[in-house]
Amino acid sequence: MANQDQLITEDEAELYDRQIRLWGLDARKEKSLQTEPQGLRVTKMLLVGLGGLGAEVCKNIVLAGIKSITLMDDQNVTEADFFSQFLITREDVGKNRATASVARVQELNPNVIVTSDETSVTDKEEAFFKQFDIVCLTYCKPETIVKVNTFCHENNIQFFGGDIFGFYGYSFSDLNEHNFVEEKPKKIKGSSGEGPSKKQKVDAQKQYLLNGRCTSQDSRRL
Repeated sequence: MANQDQLITEDEAELYDRQIRLWGLDARKEKSLQTEPQGLRVTKMLLVGLGGLGAEVCKNIVLAGIKSITLMDDQNVTEADFFSQFLITREDVGKNRATASVARVQELNPNVIVTSDETSVTDKEEAFFKQFDIVCLTYCKPETIVKVNTFCHENNIQFFGGDIFGFYGYSFSDLNEHNFVEEKPKKIKGSSGEGPSKKQKVDAQKQYLLNGRCTSQDSRRL
């Protein structure tokens, strides 16, 4: 049985009401058993690249109530960033993109620990990534993605990668072995016409949750 430290508070329930209704309470709680998935409230994430895509990812994950997020970017803010990067201001031109984004990110959710790193992900030793539960790379070269993902895969660190090119983009995830919950509509039998035959129909009001486990394949084939 989970102890009190693993249950969310009333303030958390009110703050993250939307996320709880969308993903369920287990998405926030700490795990009580080694086999249970880890909740957002104890998850530490590294986000690389604070362009438009990185800003959107950051906003969503911070509003969801992650424990901490480290923003990493070695580029400075330019005029072009204002077309898609909504975490910065005009006064930030010339400043580091990660550091300039911290203040706005912290305003989105004061309960999340937000830090910045102005160095390049390519300069980091492998041991650096071990402090995180999730690593997300955006706007990185393929060789960098493969290198970091390979290390994360071998050390059971969940990995995401993505980029946007105009109207096109891609995303990649390597979650290793993980649990998931999928909501599906429940089919019920209903009569059709006057004959004895019956057809199944979907009742939108009756749904159930399907629990499962998935294992990612070797991602080095990316």
